[in-house]
Amino acid sequence: MKNWDMFKWRRVSVYCLYIACAFMISCAIATRFSKLLENILLGAGIVMVCAFLYINLMYWRCPSCGHRFAMRKGSMDEISQCPYCFKRLREKTPQEIADEEARAKAKAQAKAKAEQEALAAAQQQNVSEQPEDTGSEKTPAQ
Repeated sequence: MKNWDMFKWRRVSVYCLYIACAFMISCAIATRFSKLLENILLGAGIVMVCAFLYINLMYWRCPSCGHRFAMRKGSMDEISQCPYCFKRLREKTPQEIADEEARAKAKAQAKAKAEQEALAAAQQQNVSEQPEDTGSEKTPAQ
């Protein structure tokens, strides 16, 4: 199985969970109308929750070390490397490459600007420390 399949299955499992929530809400509403409809919606909701759990337990793990990732939705959906074995989980997208290049360029520019400011401050300090020639060293001859 390819690495990107893991993330595809993750999206499918999250959709199953959302659909299960919709079924459960519909089931609560259907209690007023029909017991048969309520049972059907409840059963469908339970099936979708089971699908979510199964997909997460089977496919939401590192393909290298086999360690299971957290099931909750959050920052784990955007990871690019395993937090346990540090193997790369997905290829860098062109957008990620462009973002990294932009960050590196901005960092280099900030560093250059800081160096220029430090150099200017050092030059300013050197200028202020030099004694000014006021002519006080020479006394007028009488």
